[in-house]
Amino acid sequence: MTKDQQQKYIQGQRQAWLSMLKNCLKELDFDDLEGKAWQVQWALEREMIVQKLREVCHHFGDNDWPENLNLAHVIENHLNRHLRS
Repeated sequence: MTKDQQQKYIQGQRQAWLSMLKNCLKELDFDDLEGKAWQVQWALEREMIVQKLREVCHHFGDNDWPENLNLAHVIENHLNRHLRS
């Protein structure tokens, strides 16, 4: 399996987990729970941002960064530098 194929496989896995999590939270009426809804919403939103950054970095930068890396660092070092060069 090439590095690109492996990355696509991992992205597919993460998309599947994200989809299942969204369905679980919907079925559990998670929006009604006090104090935690914003944390879950943030986690879901961050995961979607990471997926989009992976797509853009694939075409215009590099994907040599871990999923938990600071997003500003990803944009600066793995996308912006490639766009400026």
